[in-house]
Amino acid sequence: MHVRASSNGQSTSWLIRGYACLLAFVGLALTIGGAALAVQGGSVYYLLAGVMLVASAVLVWRRDPRCAWVYGAMLLGTLAWAIYESGANTWGLLPRLAAPYVIGIPLLFNAVRGGRLHPPGQPQSVVWRSVVGSLVVAVLVGSLLHLAAPAPTDPLRQRGIATKAPDRLAQPMASIARSDWPDYGNDQGGTRFSPLTQITAANVEKLEVAWEADVGPFTGVRGTLQVTPINVGDSLYVCNGHNVVMALDAETGQERWRYDMSGSSAPTGKPCRGVAYYRVPEATGSCAERILATSQLPELFALDARTGRPCSGFGTDGRVPLLEGLGEVPPGYHYVSSAPQVIPGKVVFGGAIMDGQYWGEPSGVIRAFDATTGRLAWAFDAGRPQDHGAPAAGDSYTAATPNSWAPISADELLGLVYLPMGNATPDFYGAQRRPFARSGAAVVLADSDEASVVAAAKYLVAQGHRALAIRCDVADDLQVESMVAQTVSTYGRLDAAYNNAGVQNVLAEAADAPRDDYDLVMSINLRGVWSCMKFELQHMRKQGYGAIVNCSSLGGLLGGAERGSYHAAKHGVLGLTKSAALEYAARGVRINAICPGLIATPMSDRMAAGGQADALEAMLKSVPMGRCGRPHEIADVVLFLCSEASSYVTGQSISVDGGFVMR
Repeated sequence: MHVRASSNGQSTSWLIRGYACLLAFVGLALTIGGAALAVQGGSVYYLLAGVMLVASAVLVWRRDPRCAWVYGAMLLGTLAWAIYESGANTWGLLPRLAAPYVIGIPLLFNAVRGGRLHPPGQPQSVVWRSVVGSLVVAVLVGSLLHLAAPAPTDPLRQRGIATKAPDRLAQPMASIARSDWPDYGNDQGGTRFSPLTQITAANVEKLEVAWEADVGPFTGVRGTLQVTPINVGDSLYVCNGHNVVMALDAETGQERWRYDMSGSSAPTGKPCRGVAYYRVPEATGSCAERILATSQLPELFALDARTGRPCSGFGTDGRVPLLEGLGEVPPGYHYVSSAPQVIPGKVVFGGAIMDGQYWGEPSGVIRAFDATTGRLAWAFDAGRPQDHGAPAAGDSYTAATPNSWAPISADELLGLVYLPMGNATPDFYGAQRRPFARSGAAVVLADSDEASVVAAAKYLVAQGHRALAIRCDVADDLQVESMVAQTVSTYGRLDAAYNNAGVQNVLAEAADAPRDDYDLVMSINLRGVWSCMKFELQHMRKQGYGAIVNCSSLGGLLGGAERGSYHAAKHGVLGLTKSAALEYAARGVRINAICPGLIATPMSDRMAAGGQADALEAMLKSVPMGRCGRPHEIADVVLFLCSEASSYVTGQSISVDGGFVMR
């Protein structure tokens, strides 16, 4: 290929150099990202493609004829790689092929002015036959590699999915005798079942409009009607896009009353989406029957179902502000986007949080208020699941927790509400979350390496989480006692603890093992766990709840030549765990242990560097899953044992070893 100067002179030169810069930018991004991916064991394609793109950019800048051939070779490799990974899956091929081929159009089809696609004297037909032949070879190579590769695991099946649609539910799904529609879904379970038989599939097409009602007017910010009305007796209750609640005659559509919940506040475009009905037991007179609704501000209102006037005994003048305890809430960031649910005598709702705006957005707390007085009855804060009251003065519910913005179902007989949950902010993006932090926990990181825990805590705080770094040598009881006390002083309680300090022993037979090494291993691996548990339990038994996870090892389940002191300490951890679990099982404190196998951590790196690489390799060959474990796989198990999901688990030792001990 010849790349020669265009008659357009300087403008063409700038175009060529701009195109070279584009290739270089994309190439560098692929090279850097591809190198990071390759280091983590991912595909090397991105690294190789990035290097070839950078090379193409340099050649284009220099107007070297070889630029098209280098880029063309990259495209052939891309084609083979794409087919290898995706086979004939169109949606898999398209994102892999579209960008490289589109970016290459100017280069391969003479849009970069100044040349032809074939060398001087070489017939163009020969070049095109070579190109087509190369494409065929790339397709064949990719296809053969795809057929030879093991079938990838569908991520949907890694944790199990239903193999068939659920069976048809019993009909009817609810036993409803009344002829009105008092809840969002008619009954609290949201079955939408009605016993009425006048309207059938045979006559529904003959329905005619009986009446119309104007629920406007809509002024200012455009309002929409996004509500399912409820019908109680002969009244229909509805609210509109400007937060006005109305009662209509169910037979005629005539308006009986209306109440503007926004008052003088400017409309925000956050419509009211539903109201709830509640009858106060054994009450008569004003507000014995009431309509409960939330406004855009947001506030919770209780209105007399007969007159629409605010219920004076509910909150302050019939309203309860809903931003209390949420901390800083920018306008519009918290919005009760569904009708409240009432069960039994409690009005329950969550709220929508603005998606993906910043780290640390308002809490997704679920709250219940007394339907008669408006007082807070309980709150569920995912970051503080054991604490069901309002936050202390100056504190707030945990920020950026999962929120529930859709309609809530309930079972009054069981006394349960069922809430569909959305993601914690920032919504879909989760790469920067960490197991405990993403669960809403305030995390205390303690280690003798102060610089490392400070850096880790700063990282978590920067992502919007609560974290505290403390320097602590677990071999020193006074430092451990101070660390636990500082944790409780900072956060008010201690819900869960993971005791994970450990060192390896000097390899030596039992007859030759040095005493000082034995003392060091025991002081950290066993006495350190004992000391941490001692002071953790002193606080947890006062609280009446808590969870502790101690880190043992496969060394706590097996023996190991020249590792006597390490294995003795890890066996001891299991003994401590089981004994303490027996002591505190009836007092609300659960204590378990995990036994990690070969995990890719700095400790295993130090072992390899210290002459134990062959032993680690031999151990790896005995792992049925054929790989090292990853730190997050340990964290996930610890999180499970610290959470309510394991509320009936105590005194157990769980192996996290890729199947090593089942051989």
